[in-house]
Amino acid sequence: MSQDKDAQIRARAHALWEAEGKPHGRDALHWDQATRELDGSAAAPQDAAEESAQDAIDVIEDAKTAVAAKARKKK
Repeated sequence: MSQDKDAQIRARAHALWEAEGKPHGRDALHWDQATRELDGSAAAPQDAAEESAQDAIDVIEDAKTAVAAKARKKK
């Protein structure tokens, strides 16, 4: 992969990460999505909607885990 393409993917993945509220542990998903977008092979609208819904579920699950860990720490 050329350095220019790599830099474009990195910048887009970073933008996706920021747009999602900077969630932890989703770097590979952001990288893959950025790669697909820049290659022009982004998912079809239905696939994108399903992927967005799954992303939202993942973010909620991550938040639940963080809250539970914080609650355990307080005890």
